[in-house]
Amino acid sequence: MVFRFFSCISRLFIYIFFIFFLSFNSLKSHELSNDGSIENGKSLFKNNCSSCHSFHRKLTGPKLQDISKKYSEEWLIKWIYNSSLMIQNGDLDAIKIYKEYNELLMPSFTYLSNQEIKNIIKYIDHESNNKIIIDKLSNNVEKKENYYIDLLLILLIAILLFIFLILYKIRNRLSLILFKSSQSSHKNNLILTLYNFTKIFIYNKKALLIMLLFSSLYLLIFVCNTIWNIGIDQYYQPQQPINFSHKTHVGINNIDCRYCHNEAWKGKNANLPSLNICMNCHNVVDGENIKSDKSKKEIEKLHKMVGFDSLNQVYTKNDNFNIEWIKIHNLPDFAYFNHAQHVVLGEKSIKKLYGLKSNEPVCYACHGNVSTMNEMYQAKKLTMSWCIECHKQAEILNFDNNEYYKNLINIHKNIINMNNVKVADIGGLECSSCHY
Repeated sequence: MVFRFFSCISRLFIYIFFIFFLSFNSLKSHELSNDGSIENGKSLFKNNCSSCHSFHRKLTGPKLQDISKKYSEEWLIKWIYNSSLMIQNGDLDAIKIYKEYNELLMPSFTYLSNQEIKNIIKYIDHESNNKIIIDKLSNNVEKKENYYIDLLLILLIAILLFIFLILYKIRNRLSLILFKSSQSSHKNNLILTLYNFTKIFIYNKKALLIMLLFSSLYLLIFVCNTIWNIGIDQYYQPQQPINFSHKTHVGINNIDCRYCHNEAWKGKNANLPSLNICMNCHNVVDGENIKSDKSKKEIEKLHKMVGFDSLNQVYTKNDNFNIEWIKIHNLPDFAYFNHAQHVVLGEKSIKKLYGLKSNEPVCYACHGNVSTMNEMYQAKKLTMSWCIECHKQAEILNFDNNEYYKNLINIHKNIINMNNVKVADIGGLECSSCHY
């Protein structure tokens, strides 16, 4: 009988080990890829597709999860290689996608071979098969760690419940053994002791209640936290085609933001610089006068893209003359944001609110201190509540020097008598201010 008891205990530990083994494999499955073609596809996807596509939601283009179930591989290869040609030839599926996305043409990737396009499709299928919900292009270490911790805690709760059921079975088995022992007038102190222990645990209502409350509370927090953070891409840091370092350009060489992003001071969008802006410096600052091997490689990439011969200081013909940067700061299509309105009109107010120094650009308020970033990432949440909190706290400091506010005062003269007027007091929380 004692042997049967220890047999139950050994099976319990085998079950626990089996659960840990399965959970470990499930965690690792997010990081492992089947072969080199998937790794190659992942790299190509990051550099060519991730600016417009996500696996689980629409961006500029359609979401890609299970895309191979909708279209054949042959069709996808043709579409990725030259979508414009398919539309011109009257392909019904191509025309449908073209019209669905407001007649926005997808760039042609004629420089990719058929095998490279197949590798991209393999990578997409691999991610779809793993049912990945999180966009794996974000190298968000914090999210990744929290994800594993949440899985581990859920696993521990499951193990506790499993142990409870095993103990309950052991208690029933021991009860039967004791009954048979009493029939034969045979005492077994070890079995009796273990029986009493499991009986105390099983019938301890306070212990059970605490365990159930803890499990329910954690599961509730986990679900709420997961739902609340859907669509928040803070710390998103994609791999760019050229590893441009803001730390080197802004922090070390003190290049003004307006040199590259001058349109931010003039209108709605902050432009990306054309390559001739880069070449104003890098026709002289080339790989020969840079100490870092990593920086040399990045400058050589730039020269290759623009077709510049640094040795002879001449430009050669090169069709691949553009860099497809991956967009990092993405706002929903229905949200309206005007850069000039904030960096020109709101500069003083925002700098005061965020405690920025006079020599620090107002851009740091939303983009973080880019002068310390080797690789650019999304530093702030950029959620609706984050924007509203700023509007509630930012003071209006330049009433007299702005025609907009002068006109507003003439219309609402009662505002003149108010102290510490906030943006929210003059329509900063109106839905139409930020939404079409």
